[in-house]
Amino acid sequence: MDKEIKMVSYILLISMVLGIVYNGYGYFKNEHHAKIMLHKMLISGFLLVAILVIFFKFSTLEKINLIVGIVGWLFFVSGFFAEGFSKSGVIVTPNSLFISIFVRWDDVRDLKFTKLKNGNYLVNLKISSWNIRQVYGEEESEILKKFSKNK
Repeated sequence: MDKEIKMVSYILLISMVLGIVYNGYGYFKNEHHAKIMLHKMLISGFLLVAILVIFFKFSTLEKINLIVGIVGWLFFVSGFFAEGFSKSGVIVTPNSLFISIFVRWDDVRDLKFTKLKNGNYLVNLKISSWNIRQVYGEEESEILKKFSKNK
């Protein structure tokens, strides 16, 4: 492998590990965590299978390629786990980003609750130009309603 390509791989690896650490910090900062929606689980599973197929079928089978792929997948998935809320605000992961973003309650424009068939609640958050959807259990949705009213 060329030195330049290897250097780019290491830079990608370092930046994605930093993103995982940042999203992990958001996870531990939350008091209540959102549930991961089915379509996000399916997309992340498909992405993991695609990474493995590409590595074994088309790659030169160097370990750094697999490590970058797996860490990239972990970076992608870590944004899902970071979603949740606390007294000070809500952490969201917009669809176009893998980095979670902390949003204060004052910046949440609109909040709508829809009860799902399985007893969970789909929460639509209007933040800036984003329309974010998160799923919470019944207990978390009641706490979320209280936090959002106190803003």
